Amino acid sequence: MVDPRVCRHFACHPALPGVIAAVTFSPYQLLISQDGGSTWEDWTGDFPGQHMVDLLFAEDGGTLYVASVYEGVFAAAFPGVPVPLNLEVQVSGSLVQLTWNGDPLYLSYNVYRSEAPWGPFEQVAGVTLPTYSEPVDGEAAFYRVTGEY
Repeated sequence: MVDPRVCRHFACHPALPGVIAAVTFSPYQLLISQDGGSTWEDWTGDFPGQHMVDLLFAEDGGTLYVASVYEGVFAAAFPGVPVPLNLEVQVSGSLVQLTWNGDPLYLSYNVYRSEAPWGPFEQVAGVTLPTYSEPVDGEAAFYRVTGEY
């Protein structure tokens, strides 16, 4: 629990239930909770500004902005937020080819396949480039791709 006497501001994540960010003074810290405030992790080192006074998540939750008295406003990508990937699927000869727009923040991508659009999805590959192909097996297939930080 964050002591309410030292909490300057807090913000709830718009896409991840239970994620809360808070800035405190005495000492000045940026704290993140991923369990609705039960436990807190110090993220102060991720932001170079001192004397943090306010914070805000971007509308999609992918960026956290922190305002500092002396150093201005800083932004950092917030992990765990899905970035939409525009997935294209093409069948060419005996191959299914998937391509998507790669986000430069992602180090790798996970490719999932299912026989039904609602799942269950099973991971079929982990790749580092925004492309994947596999042989056509004659069954209808539905794909999903996620990025990993």
